[in-house]
Amino acid sequence: MAFGLKLIDPFSVIDSRINAAISEEVNKRLIRNKGFIEAQMSKMIQMWVRAQPEMLEIGLEKRLAGMLGIRKGLGPTAVDSIVMAVVAASSFRFARFDKQMRGVAELNFQPTTFLNLLGLGTGHTKTKNGADLHWLDWLLMQGNKMIVVGYHYEPESGRGRSGLGAMDQGGAFRIPPEMAGVSTDNFITRAFSGKEKDIMNLFQRVLAR
Repeated sequence: MAFGLKLIDPFSVIDSRINAAISEEVNKRLIRNKGFIEAQMSKMIQMWVRAQPEMLEIGLEKRLAGMLGIRKGLGPTAVDSIVMAVVAASSFRFARFDKQMRGVAELNFQPTTFLNLLGLGTGHTKTKNGADLHWLDWLLMQGNKMIVVGYHYEPESGRGRSGLGAMDQGGAFRIPPEMAGVSTDNFITRAFSGKEKDIMNLFQRVLAR
């Protein structure tokens, strides 16, 4: 027994109807899951930023915390404020998809100006003479520039604001090369580098819900 199939509408019309049905369903799922997407974004950002070596050393009050003169006990607070500032500055942007599947669904992370971080009070520390040290700016923007001329950092337990070491006369101080950052390459930009697969997985989970 043989069967035949005759298409009454042209392929272009059928294709348009299929795209319209798909776009309608995609729009529904993205709108319905907006809160879920934002919650997952927050979790991913916190995980990625906290995992950076700079954040681990500051949060656990290790070598870098001593170099930056972060007062003992304030390292974890500084990390928390940095992480939450990045979360607060990130967003999910959605513009409905039309029948031609033209639309927008994107995750926007940390602004390239870094003003949300450079304005944090926890990114500063003060010397006993009242001088302001903007250590977060050093990490994010100053690269391998000499930060302090005429002094070098000497690690020693019990010394300095951090209790990990202090500046001694002679030489110069700069951020260690492996942790030095500029606006286009710092511990924040490195936190998001190579995360495209994670972002795609998030959207796949949303569209499957």
